[in-house]
Amino acid sequence: MMEDRAGTGMTPPPSRIQRILASDFLFDFRRAPLAMLAASIVAFLFLVALLAPLVAPTNPFDPASL
Repeated sequence: MMEDRAGTGMTPPPSRIQRILASDFLFDFRRAPLAMLAASIVAFLFLVALLAPLVAPTNPFDPASL
């Protein structure tokens, strides 16, 4: 029923990461300066949102902390 594929020279299909890195989308994205600028702004905003509790550790609406 199943054929023996040993020695037939078949290569395994590429992994998902390999397909993403070899895609035309990623190549075009890296070559577009406006897309890189937008991605860096979005990454900066995510970083600011993650670090916001360190910048302002107190609750501004808590009357006891005033």
